[in-house]
Amino acid sequence: MNRPANEKETAVLKGIGRIERLVADVELLKGSLEAVPLWRPAPALAAQCAETVRMIRAIAARFDRRAVVTVIGPSGSGKSTLVNALAGGRELSPAGRRRPTTGRLVAFGGGRDATELAEELGRDSVEALPLSDTALPEGLCLIDTPDTDSAEARRHLPALERAVAHADVLVCVFDAENPKRRDHVDFLAPIVRRFDGESLAAVINKCDRLDEAELKDGILPDFRAYLARGWQRPVDRVLCTAGRRHVQDPAWDAAAEPRHGFDEFDELRALVFGVAGGGRVVDRRVENARQLHRVVLEEAARELAADR
Repeated sequence: MNRPANEKETAVLKGIGRIERLVADVELLKGSLEAVPLWRPAPALAAQCAETVRMIRAIAARFDRRAVVTVIGPSGSGKSTLVNALAGGRELSPAGRRRPTTGRLVAFGGGRDATELAEELGRDSVEALPLSDTALPEGLCLIDTPDTDSAEARRHLPALERAVAHADVLVCVFDAENPKRRDHVDFLAPIVRRFDGESLAAVINKCDRLDEAELKDGILPDFRAYLARGWQRPVDRVLCTAGRRHVQDPAWDAAAEPRHGFDEFDELRALVFGVAGGGRVVDRRVENARQLHRVVLEEAARELAADR
C-alpha cells in the first residue's frame, strides 16, 4: 500500500510548480530584453532578471530542508546568551567573558537536522550539536556564530556567509550600551546583503541596562535610521531584548541588575519559532520567490512607462 503524502511533501510538489511558473515568466522577460539591446534600460533589466532567476532557484533548493535561523553579531552583544534563551534557557552555547565565546559556528537542532546542516555548511568549520531535550520546535535549526569583530572573524567568514545564505531568519545582535558602532554595522553590511530569506531582524540586547525612556525615545529610533543608511535595505524587525532574563541561571552582575521590565524577547521567540512547521515553510518560501518576481516585473514596467 502506498504511503500518503504528508503536508510538507504535498506543499513541496505544489511549490515546485509555482516556482517554475515564476522562473518561466522572468526568463521570458529576459529573452525579450535581450532582443532589444539598443533600448538603454534593457541590459541592466536583463541582468536583474538573471539574478532574480538565481535567487528564486536558491529559494526552491531549500524546499526540502529544515528551517534555519542564524544569529550573528559583534563581541559582547550577548549572542550566545540569546541562543541559550531561545532554546529554553539551557546552556547550549558557551557564554561568558572570554572572547570569542564561540570559536566556530555551532548548529543546534533535533534529530539529524543539526548534523545534516553542518555537513551542508562544511564540517571543518561548523560543529553540530543534535538535541533531544530542547525548546526548539521540530524542523528548526539554530546557528550560533563567532563574534564578527574577533581576531578570528576573517577565518570564519566563508562559513558565516554560507550560514547566512542558508538562513530563513537572520538575527543581527547588538549591545544596547553601544549599538551604533560604525565598524560593526559596516562589517555586517556585505554579509546582510547575502541574505535572501524570510525575515531580517536587528536585536538591541541587554536593553534592561539602559534607561527605558531613553531607549524608546532616543536610542531605538536613531538605531533604525542608522541601520537603514548603513545597510541600504529594509530591516523587518528591530527588537529590544534582555536575553539573560530567560536563561536558567542569569548570574546577574551586581553592576548589571535590570533597570526596567521592557523586553521584546517573546516577540523575537515568536519570529524565530514561526518559521518552523510543515508546509508553512514551503508556502513562505514560495511567497518570497513571488516577491522577487514582482520586483523585477514592476521595475521593467516602470522603465517602459517612462520611455513611452
